[in-house]
Amino acid sequence: MPRHTLRRLTFALLSVLPTACYPVLFVYFHNAAEAPLSQVWHPLAVFVAFAAGFYLLFTAMARDAIKAALLTNTTLLLFANYSAIESLIRDINWHARYWHILPALSLAVALAAVRLRRLHSRATAGIWQINTIVATVFTLLILLNFAQATPTLIAKGRLAHRGLAARPSTAGQRSAIPHHLPNVYYILLDEYSSFDMIQKHYGYDNSAFASLLQSSGFNVSYTSRNPSFYTSEVLAYLISMSATNIPSSVAVGGKDPMGARNHAAAVYGAIKSESRLTRFFESHGYRTYVADMYHLFFNNPYTLHSDVAYALDGKTRASSHANSILGIVAARSVLNYMIEGSSSNRLYNRLVEGILQWLTEQTDADPVFLFAHILCPHGPFAFDRDGKPITGGLNWEDKSLYLGQYIFITARMSSVLHSLIARDPDCVIILQSDHSARIWAEGKDYSDLPIADMTPILNAVYFQGKSLSINGLSGLDTGLTVYHELFGSVTPN
Repeated sequence: MPRHTLRRLTFALLSVLPTACYPVLFVYFHNAAEAPLSQVWHPLAVFVAFAAGFYLLFTAMARDAIKAALLTNTTLLLFANYSAIESLIRDINWHARYWHILPALSLAVALAAVRLRRLHSRATAGIWQINTIVATVFTLLILLNFAQATPTLIAKGRLAHRGLAARPSTAGQRSAIPHHLPNVYYILLDEYSSFDMIQKHYGYDNSAFASLLQSSGFNVSYTSRNPSFYTSEVLAYLISMSATNIPSSVAVGGKDPMGARNHAAAVYGAIKSESRLTRFFESHGYRTYVADMYHLFFNNPYTLHSDVAYALDGKTRASSHANSILGIVAARSVLNYMIEGSSSNRLYNRLVEGILQWLTEQTDADPVFLFAHILCPHGPFAFDRDGKPITGGLNWEDKSLYLGQYIFITARMSSVLHSLIARDPDCVIILQSDHSARIWAEGKDYSDLPIADMTPILNAVYFQGKSLSINGLSGLDTGLTVYHELFGSVTPN
């Protein structure tokens, strides 16, 4: 191969690489507090593979490496930003759908390839300059985003080091086990609306479940609410056993769709690494079990320490792209139509049903503290009211989807609670939600509901069939009331 041809080919390939890598690295650097580096390689490989495929295709069509690079860069920009392009087109003509838009864009690129092929070779110098500008701009953008994320990456590395150092074995460190201590089950249903909010926004009367809880010996609060409607912040309160020094995005940022969601990410990670709640029970002689669906389904890197952690077995293990780097990048690109829905739904269904079954199967000589965070009726909407699998995605416009999943989990929890109490009437069960339905606005990353309608929660406690005053208490204060009743203190032994 002549040196001139090799030089042109090398330059063409290098000019495409920054455009292919930028969408993935942009998302990673902007989510560096929560996303592990391991999530970068898969989508990076996917985008580079598509870039290589486009480049080979356009080389065959345009018969020139530099022209093929320009076509590849253009196609990658359309490919990676397809969702925004589709939204813009649909703002102009709402009848347009992806089966109209994708063929039209593909035809436009094909016509551009034919046009470029016919250009005289002297025009290649201008195309060379365009490719140089594109490659330079995206390289600088990658470096700029890396520089902005560097403090977060450094802090994250230090946090990970401290987290590992803070997790010595608890063997031999437990208190002498008092045989009278009851098993404690803490069940958190994500986005399960309070009794008044499900009536207000969905017209559904859930009083039958309230009556069932009370007749089973539960103390039920109808006026409880949490200080935040963001799951990570509510979990931070519960796991740290304190609201001190935990910033609330509700108080600080209101419903800011960009900053609020990740506002307490670093604090949340530190709190889960510390795992004060589970270590508190271990200090009182308990064996701890955790089913952390927030970690398992959303690929969240922060894990809650426990003696036993729930995991799907090898035959049914899967992965969700819903909140991974791949999922976020794909949702903005044409890939959204390739990976959305089915795999996430199957994992979601298996996790919900698996954890519900796991709750009723625990037997241990030691007293057990079991913390189960179940992402239900939180989306995706994967169950109808009878528990049959559906593919409802995150469609909040169709109210029957959330309501169906709400009715399903209510029925399943009724069965689980009956089994727990029948097997272990002296146990303690804390049943809560983190917030009510938020009903995300169409096409937006936030809810139009008032905060006062999102923070009310389900809050009920079975305390060995005894009366316990929890009316109006938040989730955190309810837990502290239970711990005081059990141990007389919330300080580890």
